Amino acid sequence: MRRGRLVINADDFGRDAEVNRAVLEAFRLGLCSSATLMPNMPGFEEACGMIRDRGLSSRVGIHWVLRDGPPLTDSIRRFPRFCDAEGRLRFNRPGGWLPACRLSSWEAWAVAAELRAQVAACRRRGVPLTHLDSHYHIHTEWGVLQVLLGLALELKIRRIRISRNLGTSRGPAKRLYTAWVNKSLKRSRLAGTDWFGSVDDYRAAGPGEVIGSREVMVHPLYRDGCLTDDGGELLADRLSLFADRSAAVAFGEEAS
Repeated sequence: MRRGRLVINADDFGRDAEVNRAVLEAFRLGLCSSATLMPNMPGFEEACGMIRDRGLSSRVGIHWVLRDGPPLTDSIRRFPRFCDAEGRLRFNRPGGWLPACRLSSWEAWAVAAELRAQVAACRRRGVPLTHLDSHYHIHTEWGVLQVLLGLALELKIRRIRISRNLGTSRGPAKRLYTAWVNKSLKRSRLAGTDWFGSVDDYRAAGPGEVIGSREVMVHPLYRDGCLTDDGGELLADRLSLFADRSAAVAFGEEAS
């Protein structure tokens, strides 16, 4: 890969005790340089303790959740687009991959309240938050993104994960939509990197094709006692693609 600032981000920190243990080990082994925290999941409190104890607060952002688990506010439960009959977060796209381009004013208000609550939950526990991404990349839905952009200054969110712009399973419409989202983030000076994708997305791009700052997402897990990515391959083996992984940084470290 061509050089440029590299961020290796472990998603789903706080999901449960097993994921927490795997993310912490990935940090220890230098297999991630950053992580994002799920404020509404069972392992959240434990993860916050780990962050404090291991001095990781400058390397952790928020993994904003609008799908999976309970919301932290009551208002969003009233909207079937975001919650199911049991009141759990279940964001639904209008159809297939098509983005939710518009929210009603009341939906936008409820989404804003939930974002404020999840950010506040992290900061009350001493995690200042270096950046924002989201579970299932829901922050890149146009209607949701407009809420986020409107609140970024208020919430002191300095960096936001861009829409996935690598990989082979993206047709012309997806590419156009991705470019639209990322242009909006760059115009707002919130884009975290020039490129974002999974390890497989970077593999598909090929060496030398990705020039500029990069974020790669990983999902550390333990399988049969080994530290893996979510696909089951050893995490260290997957990341061998990145020759400069030992120099990976967090979003709070701005030098390229």
